[in-house]
Order: sequence, then structure tokens, then C-alpha cells
Amino acid sequence: MKNKAVIKLTLTMALAALVITYAKQSLTDVPFFTFVWLQMAFASGAMLINTFIFQKEKLPRNIKSKIYLIIVGIGLLNYLLVRILFYYSLERLPVTTHAYLLNFVGVVTMILSMFFLREKPRITQVFGAMMAMFGLWLFFSESPKEGELMGMFAVSLAVLCLAGTNILLRHLHMIKDHGLSHNYIATFSVCIGSIPLVLFGLMNDLPLPSISASNWIIIIANGLVANALVMTAFSHAMQYLKAYEASMIAMTALIFTALFAMPILGDYLNLSELLGIILMLIGIGFVQRQVN
Repeated sequence: MKNKAVIKLTLTMALAALVITYAKQSLTDVPFFTFVWLQMAFASGAMLINTFIFQKEKLPRNIKSKIYLIIVGIGLLNYLLVRILFYYSLERLPVTTHAYLLNFVGVVTMILSMFFLREKPRITQVFGAMMAMFGLWLFFSESPKEGELMGMFAVSLAVLCLAGTNILLRHLHMIKDHGLSHNYIATFSVCIGSIPLVLFGLMNDLPLPSISASNWIIIIANGLVANALVMTAFSHAMQYLKAYEASMIAMTALIFTALFAMPILGDYLNLSELLGIILMLIGIGFVQRQVN
């Protein structure tokens, strides 16, 4: 079962990288917020159908309010703020650069865990973080192009929010017998983040701008694959894999993104960017193995 979980999660990350690469293309025609709230509407709908119809889960009872507050925090950070920042920055950055910067979540999580969870990093983690930062310097050996700085700022905020999500998840897992399945936590958090996005979109974005059939497919695919399927796959994988193992597999999305970006967007890496990615992957590998 562990091998199957690894294969399923890897294939899911490849599909997610593919649809996000096409999202970069679609964002030239569709306003980013329209893209965000529509794909989250499809994501939350798919998660609800999977959880309560296919998985036949029941609404949990006698759950402490603290547990729900943590899940609400995860939903607002990951599926409200991060979704907005994610696609705003994707609109402004090369897709490979975007995926590269997002992978620094592990390093930021390590730093935040020192302050909020009182977890001291090991020497291998510090070494890995230093290697990842050197890779960052190497990747950006050339100055960012005009208009990319706002995208880099937005994706940096997204990384901070994702690291905060990881801290909340770790805190939730420290609470024994919280009574909620991984699948229910994922579904509830997705819906919490989606509700304000969808409501604001319905109030301010109707009538919808003209969207082509191909862009509708990309929007739906991002909702179903990059959000719903990824969350479902991670929930399933966590039954058989350790957290750091799942995190390492998630890092393959950067490799898939770089591969897809070449034929689809004509986005090719130069030598310093390639070396920067390799160093970052190795460095964050050291960080993730101990953080999770």
C-alpha cells in the first residue's frame, strides 16, 4: 500500500503541475480573482461530494471548539489568503520561478516552529537551510525583470501563510484523539476558505467576463486537480507515509513544472537557475526530513 500511495501522490503532483502551468497561460485572458473564486467553487464542491457521498462520512459530534478554530485558521490561511496570493503571483512570475519560491515553505516552517512550537533545529536542518538559501542566490543571479517584484513579494507572503498552515497542522496532530479524519479536516478547511471567496465573487464579479471554453477547462481542472485532488491524495497518503516523505514527494512538483513549462510556455531554465533548483531541492530535503 505504501508504494501505491507514493505512485498516486507523485502522479497527482505531476497533474497539478500540468494544470498550474496551463493556469499561467489562462491568466493572460482571465482576471486572476475571477480565476481564483471560480476554481475554488469547483474545488469545494468536489471535496464535499467526495467526503459525504463517496466516502460516506458523517458530521462529527462533540468536537472541541479549539479544534474547529485551528481548522478555520488553516482554511483562512491556506484556501483564502494563499489562493489569492498564489494566482496573483503566478500571473506576474514565470511558472518555474513561482514553483521554485513556493518550495521554501519547509525552511520557513522550520524557522516558525522554533518560535511557536519550541522545536530546536538540528545541525542537518541548519545546513540544509543554508544550502537552500545559497540555491536561492544562485537562481536569482540575474536581477528580476520589471513587474516581477510584486509577484515575488506576493509569493513570499504565500510561503509565510503556508508555513503558518503547517504550524497549525502540527499543533492539531499534537492533540490526541481529536476525532476528525484527515479527509474531513481537508474538506472543512477548503470550504472555510472558499466561502468568502465565492460570496465576494458572486457579489462583485457578475456578470462574468467572457471566458473561452479552453479557459473554463483550465479553471475547472485547477479546482478539481490542483486543490481537491491534491488534498484528497495527501489525506490518503498520510495513512501510509510519514509527513516528511509526503513533503519530499510534493517537491517533485517543481521538477514537473519545469518540464511542462518548456513545451507549453517556452519557459527554459538557464544554467544558474538549474543549479539553484538542484541546491534548493537537496537543501530542503535535509530540512524536511527532520521538520515533519
